[in-house]
Amino acid sequence: MPHNAQPDVEGAPAFDIDALTEALRDEREIVRREAVRALSTRPGPETADLLHAARRDSDARVRGFAAAGLGGLNDAAAVEALAELLDDHNCWVRLQAVRGLVRMGAAGTIWPLRAALERHPDGPVRAHAAEGLGEIGDPTVLGDLSHGLRDPHRRVREAAAKALARIGDRRAVLDLCAALRDHHPRVRRTAATALGTLGDPRAVEPLCRALDIHRDLDQAVIGALGQIGKPAMGPLLRMLETDQPGIRMQAAYALGKMAGRLRDRRLREALPVLARLARTWNAAEKECYEAAREAIHRATQNLADLPLPAEGKPDPADDLPLPAGPATANAGQLPLPGDADSEMSATSEPTWLERFTRWLR
Repeated sequence: MPHNAQPDVEGAPAFDIDALTEALRDEREIVRREAVRALSTRPGPETADLLHAARRDSDARVRGFAAAGLGGLNDAAAVEALAELLDDHNCWVRLQAVRGLVRMGAAGTIWPLRAALERHPDGPVRAHAAEGLGEIGDPTVLGDLSHGLRDPHRRVREAAAKALARIGDRRAVLDLCAALRDHHPRVRRTAATALGTLGDPRAVEPLCRALDIHRDLDQAVIGALGQIGKPAMGPLLRMLETDQPGIRMQAAYALGKMAGRLRDRRLREALPVLARLARTWNAAEKECYEAAREAIHRATQNLADLPLPAEGKPDPADDLPLPAGPATANAGQLPLPGDADSEMSATSEPTWLERFTRWLR
């Protein structure tokens, strides 16, 4: 074995720098590709010069593999080299340059991506730059990504919204709310999803307005409201009463997920409406029926041990009304707090949620 050959893992062929250097001079593209691919797996002082040389190769694959390897060097010279590759004429090489900068993950790698997002003439490059800034996750780029939400290229706006969600800084909420008015539906959906990820209550009203204008946002908006949680409970409860089955189904799903993680008395307000959905089954609304039953199951499990005030007695914890009106379990109607339950023993004193669960079965 040559003195500079290094044993590879699990008995693989030795990593021979001299042989790889010779292979990079080969006229055959496939040989140069395999050589630089091997070099890219071992970035370090002994391979740095070869990777820098390979980034100027006439073959795009060689340049792309070189960019991947440069990302493992994590030095100023590699950052400069990758910044140059962002202007490569081949789109795959440009993507590898972005990934190389993201792989470094240090503050010193942000400037090429910021510059590319701001003024690169190619829309996909700007989109890749936005994605890379999101992966690095430095909150100092919020302004750059917010500006990217107004980029003329749809993919850039979409990538900027995803990046803002990934960084998770709520200072981006207002800019994402403005993106709900974007003329492209994919950007609107991405912005709605990002607002759900951030979970800021300020987004509730803009999300509801966006749903009134753009019905194609129902899944993204209602899912976002469900992620926001308690501040969005009122709009979700109202959506259960709409005459649109799709909206009702999504609202039921959102409330069900919310019930699985929140212990809040307001969820009980949803149970009577969910019960009506769960007992009114038809083939056209099968998904709505199933969503309602799942939401009830989650809510009754999570809220079962919370005390429930009797009907007509105010609960100091909240001012929301409980279900009212005459009803009996024998008539197939929803049991209400304070109803008598002749089928259960008087000594057991079942809670309303226990009677509700039995009624539902």
